[in-house]
Amino acid sequence: MIERVRRDPFFYGTVLVALWLAGLFLGVTWYIFRDPYSLGGTVLAVGAAIALLRPSPANRPLRR
Repeated sequence: MIERVRRDPFFYGTVLVALWLAGLFLGVTWYIFRDPYSLGGTVLAVGAAIALLRPSPANRPLRR
């Protein structure tokens, strides 16, 4: 994962934006307590960040 972030600046930017959005939605949720739209945005942004940070099957080493 770290190697992919170092090689691909677009992916690095996408990860940063996803994490920034997760923080923004979490902050809005904290400020406006029990707002379902902000909470849903937080869950979506965190899920997107997890999906982006998950190791790709193509990057796994082959077993011998």
